Amino acid sequence: MFRSIEADASTGRVSRRVLASALNGLGNVLCPGNCAAAVASYQRATDLEPNYVYAWHDMLLAQIALAEDGQVDTDAMHRSVARLRELAGTSPLITSERIAYLAKRVDSFAGRSQSPGAPSGSVSPRK
Repeated sequence: MFRSIEADASTGRVSRRVLASALNGLGNVLCPGNCAAAVASYQRATDLEPNYVYAWHDMLLAQIALAEDGQVDTDAMHRSVARLRELAGTSPLITSERIAYLAKRVDSFAGRSQSPGAPSGSVSPRK
């Protein structure tokens, strides 16, 4: 079904917004379980619709879940928080209070030592 939506989007029969919404929904199904794949799906959604606040929010939740599992990418989480702050007020459900709460969760991962060979922004879990 998803491939059908993607094919329709490439022909213009489905809008970028509809495809972004489908990608966001796919990410919601993938995480928990496969949060890395969910982040990739949310990233595609935000690439299509850069102002899609729910995809940014859900991507940050998946990034936090990965961080809690030891796969910390502080740069990516900070980018998501920054984008949410830029989009504050565009959704009644994603309030500035909610964003501040998530930013504190992200800050809780600060200071963890970087894993050897990990990409920039990735750090190992706290011991």
